[in-house]
Order: sequence, then structure tokens, then C-alpha cells
Amino acid sequence: LTLQDIKFVWLGWPQAQVPLAEYELIWIQNIDMDEDAMILRGLCIETEAIQLMQCATILLKVCSQRGWSLYQMGRLMTRQGAAPSTFQCLVEEASNDHGVDMEVLMDRLRMCDPPD
Repeated sequence: LTLQDIKFVWLGWPQAQVPLAEYELIWIQNIDMDEDAMILRGLCIETEAIQLMQCATILLKVCSQRGWSLYQMGRLMTRQGAAPSTFQCLVEEASNDHGVDMEVLMDRLRMCDPPD
């Protein structure tokens, strides 16, 4: 799975550092990434793009459940200089010949400290 360098302009917005509200956390936990993947397959979206959506959804679910802000999640996904992002490293650790092992990715994210 290839992850490109991304930049989130909203990382500089003050509201990105505000804790998520309870209704937002409930909405996030109710995201059905398997159903979303099925819809995307029906639209002929590439498998790699679908896997990236699943990885990002797992990051959103696990990190929001742990109380992270959107700022912290965005920082985890953003490269600092030329080095790969922490998220990219976690995805690579969870990858095998068949793609990304989502259970391994969830475990890695549960052990990860939030960025400053």
C-alpha cells in the first residue's frame, strides 16, 4: 500500500484541537467500513484506494475512542520532513503479501502515543 505525502490545511485551525463531542464519537464508531468498501468496489475504485480508506477509518475509530483530537490524528498521518509519517510506518508494519492486516494495524494504533 503506497501512502503519499499529505498536508492537511486544517491542522492549523483551532477547532482541530477541540475534543470530539459525544455525538461525533458515536457517529465515528458507527461507520461501517466494510459496507463502504463494498460500495467503492461497485464503483470500480482500485483495491489499494479502498485499503487506504479502511486504514484511515481504523485510525479515526481507534484514535477517537482513545480521546485524540483531529489535530493529533492529522499529525500522525503527516510527514515531518523526508521521513515517512508515523501512520505510514504503522501501515507498513501491518502489511503482508495480501495487503494490510487491519487487526495488526488496530493493535499498533492502540499502542501509539498521540503526537504533540
